[in-house]
Amino acid sequence: MEIYQVDSLIIKRYKVLQIPDPANNIRIGGMGMVYFCHDTKLDRPVALKFIKPELLSERSKREYFLREGKAWIDLGYHPNIVRCYDVKNVDPTLFLVLELIDKEQEMKDASLRSWLDHAPIPLEQALLFSLQIARGMRYAADKIPGLIHRDLKPENILVGADKVPGTSINRLRVTDFGLVKMVNDGASSVQEPATESIKRHQAQFTQNAGTSGYMAPEQVEGKSVGVYTDVYALGCILHEMLTLQRGSLHPISRALPKPIHEFISCCLAAYPKDRPQSWTEVIVSLEELCAQFGSGPLPQEGRLEDENIAERKSFASSYNAMGISYAQMGQIPEALRYFETALNIFQEIHDRQGEGAVSGNMGNTYAKLGRMKDALYYCEKDLAIARELHDQPREGIALGNIGELYRSAGMIKDAIGFYEQRLTIVREAKDPRGEGNTLSSLGLAYTALGEADKAASYFDQQLVITREISDRRGEGNALCNLGNACAQLKKWDKAIDSYNLYKKISNEIGDWMGEGNAWGNMGNIYLNQGNIGDAIECYEMRLEIERRNGDKRRVGSALGSLGTAYARCGLTDNALDYYEQQRVIARKLNDLVGLAVVSGNLANLNKHMGNISQALAYAQESARIFIQLRDIPNSQRMQNIIDQISKK
Repeated sequence: MEIYQVDSLIIKRYKVLQIPDPANNIRIGGMGMVYFCHDTKLDRPVALKFIKPELLSERSKREYFLREGKAWIDLGYHPNIVRCYDVKNVDPTLFLVLELIDKEQEMKDASLRSWLDHAPIPLEQALLFSLQIARGMRYAADKIPGLIHRDLKPENILVGADKVPGTSINRLRVTDFGLVKMVNDGASSVQEPATESIKRHQAQFTQNAGTSGYMAPEQVEGKSVGVYTDVYALGCILHEMLTLQRGSLHPISRALPKPIHEFISCCLAAYPKDRPQSWTEVIVSLEELCAQFGSGPLPQEGRLEDENIAERKSFASSYNAMGISYAQMGQIPEALRYFETALNIFQEIHDRQGEGAVSGNMGNTYAKLGRMKDALYYCEKDLAIARELHDQPREGIALGNIGELYRSAGMIKDAIGFYEQRLTIVREAKDPRGEGNTLSSLGLAYTALGEADKAASYFDQQLVITREISDRRGEGNALCNLGNACAQLKKWDKAIDSYNLYKKISNEIGDWMGEGNAWGNMGNIYLNQGNIGDAIECYEMRLEIERRNGDKRRVGSALGSLGTAYARCGLTDNALDYYEQQRVIARKLNDLVGLAVVSGNLANLNKHMGNISQALAYAQESARIFIQLRDIPNSQRMQNIIDQISKK
């Protein structure tokens, strides 16, 4: 498969905006590679999903996929299904053109799997999530009689940042309809006559579909499938949302309420005849459970908006998703352009909820430019809309964002006031994930005030919560922050213990960035203790990880740490080598902060070595950049060094 570069055009129409990156991209299944693109013909952002090369080795399989992909297009619009706009086959290229789904701010991507990587989902929310999945599948099965998905799993359920109208529940969409099976009395219901070659490969294609842990027994055994097969997968998903354990791989938890246990047991019955035989039957059961365990009226189903409005809302959400992606990559002007487009559409269709969410994103993005007045305007707008809509979860997020603005501006006490307001909201809502995040923010605020003891108490509370809800990523972050607070208090042993646990968790969940941070933080502890050898060993481990990750900026930071360690033990040639490598990377990335720091380090090192002219040049470069960055304290510090060097 060809790897398309950023800014290249796919079939002279789709401009590539981002090479897929698991840390930033929306995952839309495991069948291939996804690109963020701009449809230059229709002027809208889209996701292009390419099929893996091994599925393109024979023309019959490409034809088979095209036919099944067309079925996805025929599904049209439904609130709980990802829209497929087109299927393209330009030999040898074959891909689907899909709508982009905007993810929740705190999630790695839009998949339900990302939510399950954090913690179990509360009962009412899990039931409403399941109800949306069932409604989307009923619509699909009604639209195309005999349609069976065959690969329902958390990776193929996308959780949008948008909410079900009239509720605070995120809207779910089922995706990956590209490899569905249509069955009608045991035969394919595809209208066009299939070639003998397609028929010959259909059985193999069907047998390979599905994912272990979500496949019903008849699917595993290659027997006939039906609605009951997808119902089995839904039972697995609901059980996993509530317990983080897959229903087909673990006994159904006895800790679940009896009606929930009975419903999941029915979905996971060994024999197809003992499971619900239609999506309507599943929906009726889920609606009854939602009424029994819920706290409000059930959301309405169907076309809740005029389709043209829904289409424009989908475009706005896609533009918002693109803005988030560009903001994550540091391409701020592009991010703001997409956010402004999304904001205009949401305002035109009078979608206050969408308007508020985009305003919050714009505020956070302006903050990265240092334009605090604009940032505060949009974040306060987000807060006002959330309060107008009585959307407490969004209100809490907005309060947290405003707190972050004040903390970054050095107005720590003001920031703490906003964090405390958010803490009240998340505790009233019994939102443990939100509570953990807010405790983390409070801890960081008190760290900035130099009150490390108080900061550590907040991180300890965060740690307890993340362990209670099995939020491994959150637990790792709490341990990292706790280690930093302990280091500030010079409680070296506790800091090292915290970092070691953080490193272990990061390794277990595949968080390479976190593991690199842990090694770097431990290196800093050893450096402060004078254990230079241990520090160098830790920094070398971090450098290896960052090079594997491919994040050049973090590679530069790791090289700088090694330079400092070698300078500390008098190995100046090694130190110079590492600093120069860091400097090359900073220049290539136009990383002004990194360049200012490493130039300052080179100035000090050359001054120590007696290389006065070189030391002066580096110090002047560092001071000039710090002035450009409006970093007055560091520019004054470098000016003092320049004065010292000039006297020699």
